[in-house]
Amino acid sequence: MAAISVIIPVYNVEEYIERCIRSLLNQTFNDIEMIFIDDCSTDNSIKNIKKYANKDHRIKIFCLEKNSGAAIARNKGLEVASGEYLSFIDPDDAIDLNFYESLYKKAKATNADIVKCERRTYETDGSITYSNLNQRIKKRGNFFFGYEWTTAIYRSSLIKGNNIKFLPELIKAQDTAFLNKVLLKTTKSIEFVDNVYYNYYRRFGSLNAKELPVKYVKSAVLSQKIQCENLNCSNLYETNPNLYMELYVHRPVVLLAMTAFQNVEYEAKLICAQGVIDCYKACKNKKAFEELFPYKNFLKYIKNNRTKKFASILYKMKTPDELNDLSINFWQKIFSIKKSTDGRYKILRLLGVRFCFEINKGKR
Repeated sequence: MAAISVIIPVYNVEEYIERCIRSLLNQTFNDIEMIFIDDCSTDNSIKNIKKYANKDHRIKIFCLEKNSGAAIARNKGLEVASGEYLSFIDPDDAIDLNFYESLYKKAKATNADIVKCERRTYETDGSITYSNLNQRIKKRGNFFFGYEWTTAIYRSSLIKGNNIKFLPELIKAQDTAFLNKVLLKTTKSIEFVDNVYYNYYRRFGSLNAKELPVKYVKSAVLSQKIQCENLNCSNLYETNPNLYMELYVHRPVVLLAMTAFQNVEYEAKLICAQGVIDCYKACKNKKAFEELFPYKNFLKYIKNNRTKKFASILYKMKTPDELNDLSINFWQKIFSIKKSTDGRYKILRLLGVRFCFEINKGKR
């Protein structure tokens, strides 16, 4: 049995897979098994993996009979993994060479269910950003969110013992729903390692691209609703109502600030609006929801189930920054300077007119 099983779903990533493999093979910690699940790739991805597998017995390759998606591929990896801890790597990403040594050492020293590091993001424009979220996560009761899920290792018995799997019906945000359930089942500690990084490479055409087809929007909305259901099925509200509310309200806020603006079609706005309303309806404390929800002008539509009116307002907006414009005061509407939510632009408001300026790419 390996100390750590690394699960990597593979589909047409021949341009990136060798970078991922080299970061695994060159780890300062050797007791790992690398499980590559091929989802019927049509390029040279598997050929490239086999080149390394012939030289290193730790590499294992499994091939699905038909193209089934990342959820099925990862579930196959869970089925065959033998490690004490599990790790999930995307095939177009890489990890620091001390990634597993640092995380496993912390896990053994603290008997933690989960050990998490930080994330370094390589943007498509060549810039690099750092997550630096560990301190904030500790203050949040050690809950972290989907885009950070690959930065951790997880005790295998935590996942397999609770029969937690990836949901095939989710083609977007399946990782977030998976992580949400894992965190709610955690019985021992979640520990953190700073200054060690998972290297995420943003690329055009990925599921995290800025423009999402409607089917991905539907999946993202369903994922948030499932996470709300997970929170409601847990005892978190009874044991820590403040944390429950913070985590719960975060779900519909994500829908508004991200998903609603990743597709310009009215249908996408309608789906997002209904998703937010459904989350509100299912909340265990609607009064607290209304107090915490940051976009107060939307509450009348949410509380009264006015989905179409809610969607029509979203449809007129073009960026998440306009959500904040709903609640700014008079003088801020006359003059203000702030960064866009993605950090790429400075937004100047002068006499009610908005001007956007791209921030110098050389700055960090």
